[in-house]
Amino acid sequence: MTPDALDLTPGAHTTAARVRAAFHGTSETRISGSRTSPDVFLYADPGARQERGHRVYDGWAESDEHGEVFHFTGTGLLGDQRMTLGNRAVLEHAARGGELHLFVADGHVGDLTTPIRYRYLGAFHLDPGTPYLERPLHVMRHRPVRAFVFRLRPVAGKPYDRDERDRAPADPESVRPHVFVSRRP
Repeated sequence: MTPDALDLTPGAHTTAARVRAAFHGTSETRISGSRTSPDVFLYADPGARQERGHRVYDGWAESDEHGEVFHFTGTGLLGDQRMTLGNRAVLEHAARGGELHLFVADGHVGDLTTPIRYRYLGAFHLDPGTPYLERPLHVMRHRPVRAFVFRLRPVAGKPYDRDERDRAPADPESVRPHVFVSRRP
């Protein structure tokens, strides 16, 4: 598959595997580089908040004086996140002449056993004033770890897709996943 064969129109649906095939993606994580371009591909999943026992901060945040902002949680669940590999690729994408291409999970291709279907939101860049925040990430029953929450802004003059289903939680500092704990007498 070539990049030309992939529909990167905001609102279009695809899978991460198709994007990686078209751009010779470098990983199977939420952050994927490309062997053929300086662009970085991000796969957000606002619905994963409770699902896998950990908390992510993905989603549209409140707009500010600079416009729209999408929060994207960095990678790394074992201990505090570090600014290496994918997280570093996000932070340094502009210096390499690339853009951040943001996709958000939007169901499955078929039933729940099939790959996640992603909706393309558009080309983004990091907020120049505050490129990321550090937030506690609650992973199962373990102590919180430090996570990077990147602040993404749509590239000016390029179309992007915004859907209210993709909103970030109102107060990411206070929201924790519900973990059922059995109480024995």
